[in-house]
Amino acid sequence: MTIAEKIRVVKIPEARFRSRVNRILEALVVAGLAISLSLASYLIWENYKEWYQRRLVARILPTTHWVQKSIPVYLVNYRELIRINLNGLGTQKVLSTSEPIRDGIFSPDGKNLLVAAGQELILVDLKSLKSSVIDSLELPKDSQDLKGAFATISWDREGKKILYKITRWSKVASMEQWAIYDLQKKEKKSLEALQSGIYEILWDWEGKNLYYVRFQKRKEGQRIVKIYRIALSDLKPQLAATLKDEALSLSAVDLKKEAFQLYKPVQGLSFKKKNSLSLSALSEKGNRAGLDTSNYLYYQDKKGKRKRVLELPRASKWEFMALDYLDWVPASDLLLLAHRTQGILLYDLSSRKVGRLIDMHVDAVGWPPFHH
Repeated sequence: MTIAEKIRVVKIPEARFRSRVNRILEALVVAGLAISLSLASYLIWENYKEWYQRRLVARILPTTHWVQKSIPVYLVNYRELIRINLNGLGTQKVLSTSEPIRDGIFSPDGKNLLVAAGQELILVDLKSLKSSVIDSLELPKDSQDLKGAFATISWDREGKKILYKITRWSKVASMEQWAIYDLQKKEKKSLEALQSGIYEILWDWEGKNLYYVRFQKRKEGQRIVKIYRIALSDLKPQLAATLKDEALSLSAVDLKKEAFQLYKPVQGLSFKKKNSLSLSALSEKGNRAGLDTSNYLYYQDKKGKRKRVLELPRASKWEFMALDYLDWVPASDLLLLAHRTQGILLYDLSSRKVGRLIDMHVDAVGWPPFHH
């Protein structure tokens, strides 16, 4: 082999190597450009979303002074009860408790509010805003095992008496007791003769008797309903009637044929707690409002026709739903929205205005009954 042929043999592999290196460098440059473009696009999109979110926030008016209704709404913020008018004026701290407020229920006449906070049952006069503890669980402070709660609270029709259940439990046992509190006499009476396992007791129309049921199963699936009456004069249960019925609660039993005039409380006396899993509400007119998965507030009429009416700013990059709670303001086209970062908002379906009622996180919302 000549010297020229040897040189040619050596140069051919070297040229191939350089060609491969060039292709690799070209691929790296293309990949780098693609990554740079993707990163630039991501930054532009994130900046646009932030700008868009700021635009949505800027649409929220700083106050609700434009609202014509001046009715009050009661807001629970952990251990505080706040009252504020819908126009944003007249903010007052109604109650401050040592333990978290768990429940609240208005009297039917709208004069009083009963609040369950930790171990205390507190009565609030809504005119004077004076409060008093009417009952306490009296659990030992050093006991971590023994627990308790007030439950199944109900007023009589005139708002003069309160019925409630006291439950206490531990790892080894539980106990329940029903009691009545008379506002005029400022007196508590316990229903000592009641058996355990009673889940529902109703007032009669005049507020002189209480009714509850006990069920007894018979053969062939037949259910015997025994209705008991408790006269407030002696607090002793007496069998009032025996019926054959498949109902599972006293409210569902047909008592008209037995001439029992029971009092059924109006809807909306109890505070509504936040529930981000069920963000929809039905108005008194039969229209529905809710929040869809894209954080749009929607309105649906009685015929089922739905339309989006307001896009809400998201709570954060990591949170899915923007609201904790929404509800209709009684007898109006206003919606109350508890936003996770923007506070309590009011949205007017007629004018399409949205304003901030108060910059506060809330756990529950309540409306006095005379506005329903």
